[in-house]
Formats: sequence, structure tokens, C-alpha cells
Amino acid sequence: MSDNILRKLPSHRHLRWRDSLLSIPKKWLSTAESVDEFGFPDTLPKVPVPPLEQTMADYVLALEPITTPSQLERTKGIIKQFSSPQGLGPRLHQYLLDKRESEDNWVSILLINEQKLIKQAEQSSALDSNIPWA
Repeated sequence: MSDNILRKLPSHRHLRWRDSLLSIPKKWLSTAESVDEFGFPDTLPKVPVPPLEQTMADYVLALEPITTPSQLERTKGIIKQFSSPQGLGPRLHQYLLDKRESEDNWVSILLINEQKLIKQAEQSSALDSNIPWA
């Protein structure tokens, strides 16, 4: 009678499927050359840094619907100056390229730092709002 009950339980069938999957050697679960203990690749491709020109073009496209024509032209002038060989853009872009080579994920470091700054700003504004005024 207990055999009939076990056959009707979906978890019993799932258990057998799961056990059979876990018995497969981990290296067969990935096409990567080396994998960790869970079968995931040891190394992932690095996050790309888009070309500076592409970033600036995308920025202009994002601004078009929310700016006036004169604001957009002024911004294009600033972008041209920023992107010129003597401008700050190529130096910052090279900084990101260097970060990409030296770190696993250059974006995550920037996002973590941004979150810390936001949290500090929220905490300081919360403290300021609790000051009693007589």
C-alpha cells in the first residue's frame, strides 16, 4: 500500500528526476572550459565599455524628446567639447577601459558606490528633517 502512495506523489517523481540530474558530472552542464562546483562557468565575459561616440550619440537621442531645440544644440556643443581629443571624455573613457581590464565587473563597483552615496544623502536629509523648530 505504501508503494501506491509513493507512486502518486509528484514529489517522488521529481526527486528521481532531480537525483538523476545531480548525478551528471558538473562539467557536462556547461560548455565552458572550467566550471565551479555548481556547473557554472568559472569566468564570465567582462562587461563591455561602449565606445565614447556611441555613448554620446545615445545621450543626444535620449535628450531629444525632453529638450527644446536650443537646449539640444547647446548640449551638442558641450558634447563636442567633452568628446574632443583635448576634452575630458577620452580620458574618462580610458579610465573605464582600464577599470574593465583590472576588475571583474567595473559597473558593479560604480553602482555600489552610487548606492552608498544615495543612502548617505537619505540619512542626512532624514536627520535634518527631525530638527525641532521652536
